Amino acid sequence: MSITSIARSLPEFKIIQGMRGLSTADEKTVAVPVETTASLASLTTYTLGCRFHALLRRVADHGPLTTEEKLMLPWLNALRGQLRAMGAEHFDPLTHFSSARGLPSGEPDLVVQGGPRKHGVIEVKVVERLPSSPAHEHLLQVGAYTAHMANKQGIWRTWAALVYVSFREAKIAFFIYADARSIVQKSSALMEQAA
Repeated sequence: MSITSIARSLPEFKIIQGMRGLSTADEKTVAVPVETTASLASLTTYTLGCRFHALLRRVADHGPLTTEEKLMLPWLNALRGQLRAMGAEHFDPLTHFSSARGLPSGEPDLVVQGGPRKHGVIEVKVVERLPSSPAHEHLLQVGAYTAHMANKQGIWRTWAALVYVSFREAKIAFFIYADARSIVQKSSALMEQAA
């Protein structure tokens, strides 16, 4: 099983209990400078999510963008702009973590160099409306990816962020965990129990 499949399969009450007491994230919401979102309005949130995640992977290549990818570019630029403002310098959308130290395998949306710490793990969720706080399942997921990074780079060098993208609201919300110790410990414990 993967990190994502375990995070989706665990009962919500178990995840809430396991992630209880997690320190509050730093929050930042940025507006996406677009005149209208009408051209994307006919797509479902699920479809937008699949297509935006595909566009995230395109960060690693230099090929031409499709017309639809160009429509989503303001959201990608706003995401990258905010991460760069936080100090992120290099973005890798193609990282795979193999099962290790009781953690299942998984692929975070972005691994970055730089930011609040030397290495960061970013998990992106496309939603209809921005949440006021992160979903516990999403915290578990980004925490487990960050645990992999902490095992490789050291906990003091690692940070995490959950990023919610809303095409309808033309906004992006960032929940940033500059000190990843709590999220790593809680996620690791839950993943080890479930694996």
